[in-house]
Amino acid sequence: MENVVSINGNELNVKMWNGKRVVTFSDIDKVHERPDGTAHRNFKKNKKHLIENEDYFVLKPSDVLKDEFRPLGFEIEKPSNRGTTYL
Repeated sequence: MENVVSINGNELNVKMWNGKRVVTFSDIDKVHERPDGTAHRNFKKNKKHLIENEDYFVLKPSDVLKDEFRPLGFEIEKPSNRGTTYL
């Protein structure tokens, strides 16, 4: 599997969690050429329709950076201490 994918002429680092490809709000904004924060705003508005750990994941550094194991793609975009949402 490649570490980078090209979508709409934008290169994104591939990120995997529990065997699934995931993306950040920043990735979504970049691919759709929207201002920063657009995907996050729309997520918050529609979160009530989504199921955590099925439709989205909130990952903390302890979830992603265990020991020396670095899941694909998380070397560059480390989750914040309070957690980072991945779709």
